[in-house]
Amino acid sequence: RQEITLLLELGYTPKMLTRFLMRHFIGMLSITTILVCALLYIGEWLLTPLLISRGLEISTGVLSWVWLSGLAFVVLAYLTNYWSVRRNIG
Repeated sequence: RQEITLLLELGYTPKMLTRFLMRHFIGMLSITTILVCALLYIGEWLLTPLLISRGLEISTGVLSWVWLSGLAFVVLAYLTNYWSVRRNIG
């Protein structure tokens, strides 16, 4: 908060700061989302044959509600961060 106040006093506009902070957040959120999706696919790829070989009947692939839940969490994280940045800057 103090750093943001200092940057505002130095002449940065709230719009510039919001854009800068959101750009960094989107980058980190994107990397995290890609890693989670990759781990989800790898886990499904490794565990499905193992579970089937042990006699469990499971569907292959990741269910659509899992993808929709993940997308909802990504959107919620973005909106929460955007709201927080706007509230603390403006």
